[in-house]
Order: sequence, then structure tokens, then C-alpha cells
Amino acid sequence: MNAGSAEDLEALVEELMKDKPSASLVQQLSSKLGLPYSGDLVTQMGTVLEEVHRMYGSTLSRLNKNSEMEN
Repeated sequence: MNAGSAEDLEALVEELMKDKPSASLVQQLSSKLGLPYSGDLVTQMGTVLEEVHRMYGSTLSRLNKNSEMEN
């Protein structure tokens, strides 16, 4: 990810989850994050989810393992 931040990524996810996301805002945030833009919402969400996994995947895995160990 380039100059974007976690807040930008969160804003992009929130926008994509709307019933009618703003294409211009999605394109702007994608560009800011260094992510490719697709006019197809399913493709765009897949790209964003891959980035979320890349950023937070190891953190989420550790949290899940800790949670499983407590149970």
C-alpha cells in the first residue's frame, strides 16, 4: 500500500458496502491506497479484501489463536 492509511482503507470498505457506492470516491480512495480500480463492485471489493488481509491477516491470525487458547 502506498501513501494511504488504515483510515483510508476503512473508508473504502465502508463506501463499498453501501447500497450505491460513489464510483468517484471509490476510485479516489483506491488511487490514494495504490490499489487498482475496477468499475465492477465485486472485483473492487475482492481487491480491497486482499489488501485488508495483507495488512491485518497476521494480526487477525494471532488474535484468533489467542482466543482459541483461552477456550
